[in-house]
Amino acid sequence: YSDADHATDKDDRKSFSGTLLMYGNTHNAWKSKNQKCVTLSTMESELVALTATITEMLFRDQLLKAMPSHGLDGPPVV
Repeated sequence: YSDADHATDKDDRKSFSGTLLMYGNTHNAWKSKNQKCVTLSTMESELVALTATITEMLFRDQLLKAMPSHGLDGPPVV
Protein backbone atom coordinates (compact mmCIF):
# COMPACT_ATOMS: atom_id res chain seq x y z
CA TYR A 1 0.00 0.00 0.00
CA SER A 2 1.16 3.51 -0.74
CA ASP A 3 -0.23 6.91 0.18
CA ALA A 4 0.84 10.55 0.18
CA ASP A 5 -0.37 13.79 1.72
CA HIS A 6 0.42 16.72 -0.59
CA ALA A 7 2.35 19.69 0.87
CA THR A 8 1.89 18.64 4.49
CA ASP A 9 4.84 20.64 5.80
CA LYS A 10 3.81 24.29 5.55
CA ASP A 11 7.40 25.53 6.01
CA ASP A 12 9.03 23.80 3.04
CA ARG A 13 5.87 22.57 1.19
CA LYS A 14 7.14 18.98 1.06
CA SER A 15 4.68 16.10 0.97
CA PHE A 16 4.46 13.15 3.34
CA SER A 17 4.64 9.52 2.12
CA GLY A 18 3.54 6.27 3.70
CA THR A 19 4.28 2.68 2.65
CA LEU A 20 2.98 -0.66 3.91
CA LEU A 21 4.43 -3.86 2.44
CA MET A 22 2.76 -7.23 2.87
CA TYR A 23 3.69 -10.70 1.64
CA GLY A 24 0.59 -12.86 1.58
CA ASN A 25 -1.42 -11.86 4.64
CA THR A 26 1.67 -10.99 6.65
CA HIS A 27 2.78 -7.43 7.39
CA ASN A 28 6.39 -7.18 6.24
CA ALA A 29 7.38 -3.54 6.61
CA TRP A 30 6.02 -0.03 6.94
CA LYS A 31 7.62 3.37 6.54
CA SER A 32 6.47 6.98 6.69
CA LYS A 33 8.55 10.07 6.02
CA ASN A 34 8.69 13.47 4.33
CA GLN A 35 9.43 13.33 0.63
CA LYS A 36 12.81 14.66 -0.49
CA CYS A 37 11.38 16.80 -3.29
CA VAL A 38 8.69 19.48 -3.56
CA THR A 39 5.80 18.32 -5.74
CA LEU A 40 3.40 20.58 -7.60
CA SER A 41 0.26 18.45 -7.31
CA THR A 42 -1.38 15.69 -5.31
CA MET A 43 -0.94 13.33 -8.25
CA GLU A 44 2.79 14.01 -8.39
CA SER A 45 3.20 13.40 -4.64
CA GLU A 46 1.25 10.12 -4.99
CA LEU A 47 3.57 9.10 -7.85
CA VAL A 48 6.66 9.84 -5.74
CA ALA A 49 5.19 7.74 -2.91
CA LEU A 50 4.33 4.88 -5.28
CA THR A 51 7.83 4.94 -6.79
CA ALA A 52 9.38 4.69 -3.32
CA THR A 53 7.04 1.81 -2.45
CA ILE A 54 7.88 -0.14 -5.60
CA THR A 55 11.61 0.45 -5.08
CA GLU A 56 11.39 -0.86 -1.52
CA MET A 57 9.26 -3.82 -2.62
CA LEU A 58 11.69 -4.84 -5.36
CA PHE A 59 14.65 -4.55 -2.97
CA ARG A 60 12.95 -6.77 -0.39
CA ASP A 61 11.91 -9.26 -3.07
CA GLN A 62 15.51 -9.59 -4.28
CA LEU A 63 16.71 -9.91 -0.68
CA LEU A 64 14.23 -12.72 0.03
CA LYS A 65 15.13 -14.51 -3.20
CA ALA A 66 18.81 -14.42 -2.25
CA MET A 67 18.03 -16.23 1.01
CA PRO A 68 17.71 -20.02 0.96
CA SER A 69 14.18 -21.43 1.36
CA HIS A 70 12.41 -18.07 1.25
CA GLY A 71 9.06 -19.66 0.40
CA LEU A 72 8.10 -17.19 -2.36
CA ASP A 73 7.38 -18.68 -5.77
CA GLY A 74 6.04 -15.86 -7.94
CA PRO A 75 7.01 -12.30 -8.79
CA PRO A 76 5.95 -9.44 -6.50
CA VAL A 77 2.51 -8.00 -7.23
CA VAL A 78 1.92 -4.27 -7.21
